[in-house]
Amino acid sequence: ALLGRTVTDVSAGFDHVCARSSDGSLACWGSNGSQQAFPSATLKKTAVPTLVDQGALAGRQVTQVSAGREFTCAVASGSVVCWGANDVAQMANGPASNTPQAIPALATTASPSALAGKTLTMVSSGAAHACAVATDGSLACWGSAESGALGTAGPASRSVPWSVTGPPGS
Repeated sequence: ALLGRTVTDVSAGFDHVCARSSDGSLACWGSNGSQQAFPSATLKKTAVPTLVDQGALAGRQVTQVSAGREFTCAVASGSVVCWGANDVAQMANGPASNTPQAIPALATTASPSALAGKTLTMVSSGAAHACAVATDGSLACWGSAESGALGTAGPASRSVPWSVTGPPGS
């Protein structure tokens, strides 16, 4: 999947890696127990970079990728796309589930999502949460709120991207 391509971005998660090529394609390898590297219910790990172009990534140019602990998110054609573990709503497209999201899916941009109407430029995935930056400079986070990771007090996790603004007057 990487042979003959120029790698322009790479992200190493807990035990999987994803690399973006200059042509906008994406390949991942390593552990796949939560299908965080690529869609396959049977292949639990591989040392061979595997093209990820299914679901919401089909026909889209990937511009940035971020591998989390057991999930991955990418920016593709101005939208955030995630796949893998979803036990604390890391997919940003519905309630948490113990069933991994095997096929890359779009993060919700429907109201009340802080991503509504935004074009995204960057995503960063943590252990069980992620944050994205929009072209207007706004920041939104979702997933596990453990240790204040979502920039707000509140529920243990958020399945909808939440605006991170800091304290009033900051």
